[in-house]
Order: sequence, then structure tokens, then C-alpha cells
Amino acid sequence: MTINNSILNNSKLKFHPNQKFCIFSANDFLNKDFYNNVDKTFPKFTEFFEKQKKLGKKQFIVQEEYEIFQNFLENSVTHKKLYDFLHSKYFFNLIKNKLYAKFFLSQSNLLRKIRYFRPYKLISKNDKKSIFDIFFSKVRINIIYMYMIDQAYLGPHSDSQRKLCSLMIYFPEKNNLEDREVGTQFWDSKIRNSSNIRIDEKNLSIFLSKSKKILKEPFEKNKLVGFIRNDYSWHSVEKVNLPDNYLRKMIIINFLYEN
Repeated sequence: MTINNSILNNSKLKFHPNQKFCIFSANDFLNKDFYNNVDKTFPKFTEFFEKQKKLGKKQFIVQEEYEIFQNFLENSVTHKKLYDFLHSKYFFNLIKNKLYAKFFLSQSNLLRKIRYFRPYKLISKNDKKSIFDIFFSKVRINIIYMYMIDQAYLGPHSDSQRKLCSLMIYFPEKNNLEDREVGTQFWDSKIRNSSNIRIDEKNLSIFLSKSKKILKEPFEKNKLVGFIRNDYSWHSVEKVNLPDNYLRKMIIINFLYEN
């Protein structure tokens, strides 16, 4: 078994019909044993959360740039292995090759179509600029660990124009009915959102009058859910109702444009 096969199990993406933006998913995405190890050693960052809770926060993100995340990686063989795999050229090319045509077709703006049509080049944050950069779409992978607690809410939004696509791996704590209803909700909306406006609860009724729900994949173990970003890629997490001390956990893999 190769290193990649010891991490990845099912890379066959299921594409969901939607005219405005591309949504996809895969069940049993990671190797079962590897997923279970990632789940078992999933960080809780308790000290960080307690400070955020005192500020009234109900959702927490820990990005790969954070010092607490880097410290965690130094002491976790499993999560470091996953981190390295998700930043690898193998994984980048795997996703790019499956979505390349859809990247281009998902954009209505001509300038963005041109940018999406250029060859893609995986870079790291510290790579130096080159005069040849104009011939490539430079993409950097960014990893986020996201947590939500009871009554957390993430209003509808479309994400930054810098984002090419997002992939989310779900890590429910119980994998039963309490989990299934807290998946990411996708929307079909008449509202264009090029500047990534986020709809708060006060303005939700206006959004709902011009939008309809189209898909919410169950929040199940080892499920991958993703989408290609455009001005209509509305998604949200509706207010969650979870038991005390329960965490809605997922790993987000963002493909970000750097030019």
C-alpha cells in the first residue's frame, strides 16, 4: 500500500445538479483506519476556545498559520501526515484534474474565465514571485479546523473571490440524528454576491424571499463535501441544536488564488 492509498480511500466525486455553481461530495473519502486515527486525535484547543467563549463566540476556527496549530502539528504524527498529504502535488493535481473544466464553466465573468483557463501552479506561502507568473494561475492550499457549539450560526455567504474551491471533511462526534442535520446548507439564490456579503439573522428574511434551499449533505463520518466558488455559491450553517459539550467539527481545505 502506497502512502497516498494509506490516507485516501475514495476520490470519486459525485456532482450534484445545480445550474449556478458546482457542488460535489464523496463518501468514505479517507482510508477508514486513517480517518479514525484523525478523528480520535482531533484537537480541541480547549484554552483557545475558553478565551473565545468569554467573548461570546459560538464558532471557532484554527488556521494553519496559527501558532497553536503549528505547535499541535509538531506533536501529532497523524495530523501532520494529513497536513502534508493535503498540501502535496499529488492531492492538488487529483482535485484540479477532476474540476478543471468546471472551474472554467462555473464563471460568468470573462476576466475570471481567462484566469481559470490558465495552467494551474501549486505554490506555498513563501514562494518567490516570477516574471512568468502571468502565464499561470498560482494556487495555494490553506487548511482550517472549524468547530461550532450549540446555537452557533453561520449566515449565507459566497466566499471571497480569492477562493477557487473549498472542500470540507466532516467529523461528527456521534454519527446519528443529532449530527446529520448540521451539515452545510447550499442555496439557489437570485442575489449575486461578488463581494462576499454575509447575511446575518436580522436580514435573513430578505435573503429567503429570493432564495431556496437546494442541498444539505448529512453530517456523516468521513464525508467530503465541496463546491467551486462563484458569485452565486451561497452556503451557510443553520443554527445548530446540539447537546452540551458537543463540538461540530470539520477540516476545511481551501484552494486560494495568489495572482
